[in-house]
Amino acid sequence: AAAKLSKTAAAAQSVTLSNPTITGAGREPIIVGNAFAHNEGEVLSPIVGNSGVFVIQVSGKVLANAEAIDMEAEKGALNNTLRNSVGQMNNALNDARGVKNDMARFY
Repeated sequence: AAAKLSKTAAAAQSVTLSNPTITGAGREPIIVGNAFAHNEGEVLSPIVGNSGVFVIQVSGKVLANAEAIDMEAEKGALNNTLRNSVGQMNNALNDARGVKNDMARFY
């Protein structure tokens, strides 16, 4: 299929659900999720991702050992991401409304 479009097919390696990034394409959670949801050897219909349209053939996958995942560490990382996102959102809203935050002067 790639040759018909004068494109080169590329293999993605070391792709994980926890970090759904494809080398050369960037963050593609929909594409990675679809790849993990299908069996080895399957060729998927074209899927629209963040950086283009992907046709995937699942060449193999290794499922992680659930016991090897540190759930407390994952929970902490998600909480940090949430706090950072809320802080960034609050700053963006304040900037959009022209609110100046001088709280640091009082603490």
